[in-house]
Amino acid sequence: MKSNLVKIIATFGLIVVIAIILKSVFGIGNLGIKNLFSKDIYLACKNIEKDEVFTVKLNDKEKLWQEDWGTFNVFEWDKNKIEGYYIMWMETPLSDGTTKKEQISKEDYYLDRLTGRLKIYVYPMTKKSYSLSYDCSPAKQKF
Repeated sequence: MKSNLVKIIATFGLIVVIAIILKSVFGIGNLGIKNLFSKDIYLACKNIEKDEVFTVKLNDKEKLWQEDWGTFNVFEWDKNKIEGYYIMWMETPLSDGTTKKEQISKEDYYLDRLTGRLKIYVYPMTKKSYSLSYDCSPAKQKF
């Protein structure tokens, strides 16, 4: 009995040591271990050209993309990429007490989950369209 307990403890210790080595040397396990305890993944996305950073919350189980300013409509979600869009609206009160809803812009989002590269294409209704590029990495800070 005592010999079996020693073997079990030794095996568990060996597994822990191997996991620590893999994580420290190869960076394996950062997102994987987190997913065991939480279904939410947070990314910090930094603009390549400007000094702008924002946080994205991804939920693989519910296929949910959320940022500070809203939840995005997703049309493709897999382990390699996420594609979605967001439409900005402006509501104008009318004299009869109702509101008029007008689209201001549409934004298409393409996240390459393997490289962490996020590309956003912005299509304003009154201006010329443009694109923004971001590098995303796992974030500890939540919004």
